[in-house]
Amino acid sequence: MVQLDYPETGSIIEASDHRNRMGFMLSNQISSFLDGATSTNQENLKLDLFGSDTAQYLSFMSYNAGTDLYECDDTSTAYYVIIEATSTTAAGTRLISPGKWMVYASGGTYEANRASIMSWLFKGALASNVISNFTNITALKTKDSRDIGKQMWAVVMSYGSSEYQEWAEYTADFSDTSTNTDCSSWSDLSCVDYLPSCQWYLPSGTTLNSCSHGNSDGTTTSNEIGIDTSADEYDNPANIKLRAYHGINGYGGSSYMDILILSKGGLTNFAVDYSSNAPTVSNYDYTGTGSIPVFTTITESDLTCSLTTASTTITTSETMAIVKSLHTLTAGNTLAYEVTFDDGSNWQTVTESALSQITNTGTSFRVRMTITRATNTETDSITSYGAYYS
Repeated sequence: MVQLDYPETGSIIEASDHRNRMGFMLSNQISSFLDGATSTNQENLKLDLFGSDTAQYLSFMSYNAGTDLYECDDTSTAYYVIIEATSTTAAGTRLISPGKWMVYASGGTYEANRASIMSWLFKGALASNVISNFTNITALKTKDSRDIGKQMWAVVMSYGSSEYQEWAEYTADFSDTSTNTDCSSWSDLSCVDYLPSCQWYLPSGTTLNSCSHGNSDGTTTSNEIGIDTSADEYDNPANIKLRAYHGINGYGGSSYMDILILSKGGLTNFAVDYSSNAPTVSNYDYTGTGSIPVFTTITESDLTCSLTTASTTITTSETMAIVKSLHTLTAGNTLAYEVTFDDGSNWQTVTESALSQITNTGTSFRVRMTITRATNTETDSITSYGAYYS
């Protein structure tokens, strides 16, 4: 007779072995589902083949509707701003976590993308703009060192005359002339009908943009808002000036100037001077009047991509979970998994395909998948994921 030695019931070795066997079985079962053609939800099983954009939060990842997967953004020429606020109605923003939105541009050069974002957020201070669609902004963050500690100003001047050699000027001084390096500006100038002209100066003796129209009906524009003006950045300028001129008698001509200025500190000592007809002028302090914080340093890394799934309600407080995905990674890049049973109040790191015990229980299940990259040109992707909980 052969004597069989059974392991003691409830021993640590047996429990560990059982968990590994269960993990192996569940991992392979999830894999078989992930190879399917549609999303499937069964009791205690969450599967998503990303047939639609179902992620709740995305950080430096985008959904590709053509291939039904989430791809890491190529951020090599990207410029982005993180806005922390209570809520927003602004379209075109990306919610990356509760109360935190990313505004992102990557279609052109880095400088063109930066100009595009600044224009998109702040253009139209005296009418409407995107930044005003955020409620209770508490932080405005950027990775560009030129922007740190700076605030946005808008200055507008319009002038019309039918008199010969009429002119008007609008000037202001910078409050900070010692740490205001790389002061940036973008201007939109237009001249209408008979012989008007206008100029934007920063500082007051340096022309950055100009516009003029001939002796005829029509409009000429010189719009540099939203394009690369990095060559016009100036260290510690003393002041600014907007100037308009009309050069023909008896014919109506007009000009309009809309300026965005990103500076350390603000503008002060606004003054208007003119020959006989006063211009219409206004300015807007986004920080002092609009309660928009100055730019601070961003803490998010543009090399790390993250996808957080929407919440799945479970009927009882579970204690075990296993997660797996289909994905494509560049050699050397890594994909990490976290799960939560309490709707994100507590996240726990788990190993892919391993049945893990979850410490903080609850009835709202989510998965977060984070790809760490070596360079920001790599566009790794996640095709689908599956999770089982018990």
